[in-house]
Amino acid sequence: MSCFTAPVMGSLKVKTGPQPNGNVILAHAVGTAFFCSLKGTDFSEVGGVGLLTIRLPWTSSLFVECKRRGTIPSAQISFEHAVSGLHGTVRGNSLGASVSPVRLRRSFACRLVEWLPFVGTAALMETGRPNFFAGPYADRRADVREEADWPASARSDPDTLYIVARDTTHLMYLAPQPRIAFVTGESPAVRGADPQQLVLLGWFKGARCVLLELRPDQPFEAPVGASFEELRPLSPLLSAESAGLLAYARALTIWRQRQQFCGVCGYRAVAERAGHVIRCTNPATAHEFFPRIDPAIIVLVTDGERALLGRQASWPPGRYSTIAGFVEPGESLEDAVSREVLEETGVTVERPRYDSSQPWPFPSSLMIGFQAQAAANSQIRTGNELEDARWFTREEIRSVGIPHVPPSHSISYRLIFTWLESGR
Repeated sequence: MSCFTAPVMGSLKVKTGPQPNGNVILAHAVGTAFFCSLKGTDFSEVGGVGLLTIRLPWTSSLFVECKRRGTIPSAQISFEHAVSGLHGTVRGNSLGASVSPVRLRRSFACRLVEWLPFVGTAALMETGRPNFFAGPYADRRADVREEADWPASARSDPDTLYIVARDTTHLMYLAPQPRIAFVTGESPAVRGADPQQLVLLGWFKGARCVLLELRPDQPFEAPVGASFEELRPLSPLLSAESAGLLAYARALTIWRQRQQFCGVCGYRAVAERAGHVIRCTNPATAHEFFPRIDPAIIVLVTDGERALLGRQASWPPGRYSTIAGFVEPGESLEDAVSREVLEETGVTVERPRYDSSQPWPFPSSLMIGFQAQAAANSQIRTGNELEDARWFTREEIRSVGIPHVPPSHSISYRLIFTWLESGR
């Protein structure tokens, strides 16, 4: 059994990613002190951030102990394994989470993430920054989409970068840190691609960027060390720009897969305008279809000193989140906030206020975040969608134990964090 003991001040984040000789855990301690003691551990400090590397065999038990220092509460760590659904949680100041006998796949980066509660001097999220998956990570250059010969221009440009997709996965490198495995125009798959397989994403860090969607049975020789991976489990380990670019690509791929035929007459459909418009081939109608986005509201309801959070039965034990739901035809965003909260919790809300939004390509949502005030004397009454809903104080959210809030790259986390900070 491998373990470490770390008195910590500030915020702690522990992540794992696959390496040839096992899992690597990176413990980031931001604050005034980070100390550790473990045989075979590589420890370094860069810019006041401690990096602790622990190598574990693929089948092992993991024991983590984080002790408080001064008035800093004990750490609470959520352990998630997205492949098998394993999870564990710190109780008090220790975590015991066995991943045996399940063998972790080398192509998958499991993660041990989130130091909760929200404590310390370091902010985990700057509320002035765009949400994860959002931001000006790419220059989309919609004008170039109108050029009929854009595929030839892309192929003739030696600096063009290609993202390779197979279904909803993308070609990526997992070590030493997850990143996009771009290929160039020299790739046989690029040279032999049908223009219908190509989508112009725009310019990424100054280079033209094109999505190549492989056919299901199309052979492809991946570069050494690269593999096709799903975005969702790896997104917290990617740079914000790379995660945003892959989210953009994934949303387009899902829409294009589902729009191969005209939804009006059933004729075959073809991609136009660099893959961003799909047109029916029926000459009598020639219907055009544009990328589908499903708007959904997500809202943190408070009564001043308490926040309303709910949980679904399928979530890990102790996980609670903000209330969310899809916008229905004929209603405004504010109407959707009021309806969803009332339907799911029985609570009436007043004065919903827009906070921010987040693309969420799982499969095609746009999460539109709100803060809202609960009407006086509102009583909780859950329906069929939620297993439980309850009020939590700031102290309860910051303390060890329930609730375990969503990952820090989600808009739900941002809404909760913003409210917590407003009460300091």
